[in-house]
Amino acid sequence: MARPTVDIDDPKTLVVTPEQAALYLKMSPWTLRHYRREGRGPRFARIGRYVMYPMKELERWVESMTVEPAFYHAEQVARKPKFPGKRKRQPAA
Repeated sequence: MARPTVDIDDPKTLVVTPEQAALYLKMSPWTLRHYRREGRGPRFARIGRYVMYPMKELERWVESMTVEPAFYHAEQVARKPKFPGKRKRQPAA
């Protein structure tokens, strides 16, 4: 059986199946299903008994997961001490 493909450049592609969404997001369909049940994944539409993902929601979710590299915030973040709390001194021999 051929794997489903997603042509994201096609403006006619408005919604995709969970399998196509998983391919687009480069994750397994099981992970996407797990995220959906936990409320962590992209927004989806339930059309009858079928789950469909609007392409705009997938793109919006990916955008919301984007983070800036740490070196942009290096000046703003205070360094934590290597050894939090007081260190016990060894008794002198």
